[in-house]
Amino acid sequence: MTGFIGNIGRQTIKSVDHFLGLFAFVFRMLALLCRRHKEGRKMLYRTTVKQIYFTAIQALPVVVFISLVAGSIVIIRSVGYSELVEDPAVLNDLIVFTIIRQSGPLFVAIIVILRSAIAITVEAGYMTILKEIDSIEMMGIDPVFAVCLPRLLGITTAMLCLFLVFDIAAIFGGYAIAWTATNIPLDNFLSGVGKSITPSDIIAPILKAIFFGVIITANCLYRGLNVNHSITEIPQACSKAAVECLLYCMVVNIFVSAIFYL
Repeated sequence: MTGFIGNIGRQTIKSVDHFLGLFAFVFRMLALLCRRHKEGRKMLYRTTVKQIYFTAIQALPVVVFISLVAGSIVIIRSVGYSELVEDPAVLNDLIVFTIIRQSGPLFVAIIVILRSAIAITVEAGYMTILKEIDSIEMMGIDPVFAVCLPRLLGITTAMLCLFLVFDIAAIFGGYAIAWTATNIPLDNFLSGVGKSITPSDIIAPILKAIFFGVIITANCLYRGLNVNHSITEIPQACSKAAVECLLYCMVVNIFVSAIFYL
């Protein structure tokens, strides 16, 4: 019994220490973001653009494919229930709720976690094990500015762009696919969906994209930079980072949705 309670206490202390360190790491990156840097702007801009390319541009085929599948399924099922619902606005609200409010942010977050988050953890882990982070510090360069900040800006910007692409492809592309199986007019469909979109449906996804970008980047970099002893720790760091990012994004998604829609 004593050993069981001791294990719980050690895990609790370890979790609290992890959260405190993660918050301190996020605060340090945001503090650097608010400063005006005289040197290193070209490097920051170049690395950020590369990260946007890797995270957003290269992920477009996957995002578009998943958005088309999700959008067509939601629209076809909604049209199938149209005869059972007296008010068509209910179905339009359902489409907006499913695609824009919930499934879009989570699908994009999962894609970014699987494609970019794990890669960032591996990269940061190898840079730590091979003493590249120490070498950057010895040259008088802040590794948080040179390594972490561009990835924070790149992934957060990519999340915003992918959110927009997912919603547009899911609604327009999903309708184009559903049109082959249904006879709903395009004007009626778009006008109905447009009326169901509120300012909250624009603000909430933007906030989710920003929070998701910060959470994914910070957690993966923090896990990778805390690999200390051997290369064999990197797979463990990747596994923990991926699971934690998914859980944190789900919690933030519920929290932001509760604020705007309840």
